[in-house]
Parts: sequence; C-alpha cells; structure tokens
Amino acid sequence: SNFWHCPEELRGDAEVLLAAIEVGEVDAFKHASAELRANRKVALAALAQKPSDFWHCTEELRGDAEVVLAAIEGEVDAFKYASAEVRGNRRVAFAALAQKPSNFWHCPKKSWPALAALFQGRDGSARCSMRCW
Repeated sequence: SNFWHCPEELRGDAEVLLAAIEVGEVDAFKHASAELRANRKVALAALAQKPSDFWHCTEELRGDAEVVLAAIEGEVDAFKYASAEVRGNRRVAFAALAQKPSNFWHCPKKSWPALAALFQGRDGSARCSMRCW
C-alpha cells in the first residue's frame, strides 16, 4: 500500500492512518505511534478490519467497553483481558458469552446470578447451549 511510502509525519496523522485502515492496510495500526493507538476512533476502525489489533491498543482503550465489544467477535480472549469494570458491563459480558461461553468465568462473581438468569427460561430450562455452568 502507498501508506508506507508516505513521509513519517503523514503516517503519524490520524486521518491518514484512518484512510489506510479503511482501505485494508491491516498492519498500519500495529505500527502506529502510541498516541494514535490511544485514539478511540482509530482503534475502532482498526478493530473493524482486524480484531486482533486489540492487543495493540493502549491499556486505557482495552478498558473501554466499546473497544472490547469491537474486538470480541474476532478476538475471543479480549474479554478475559479487559478491565474488571468492562467485564462487569452486561452488554459486553453478553457479547463475550455468545462468542465463548467459558468467558462466564471471567465475569465478576457478583454478576454471575444475573448473567445466568439471562440464559434461563421461565421454566428454569436453559435457553441456549451454554455449557459453562
């Protein structure tokens, strides 16, 4: 891609990086500066192309519920390494459980009863094939 032929100062520009990511330059985010990897808009665009870029996000962004949600579909371990606060987010937990039922064990213990209830029918039967409890 022509991205790699841009001068370094342009490769360090968020809009140039976004354009490269949007046209499929999948390694652009990984090689971006820490400042750009901390940019939420850039990170979300990168994750839409390549969920494994989650591991190149800054620690702060790995604690962002939307960033973790964007990564979960293709990077099943993203939930396990998310912050406790994010793992306690019901929407994030539900998405993580749908991808990998054993993620249940990475949910905060205080949320286990509520999460288990999500998967119970009124008659007490399981509504899905989750095998984690």
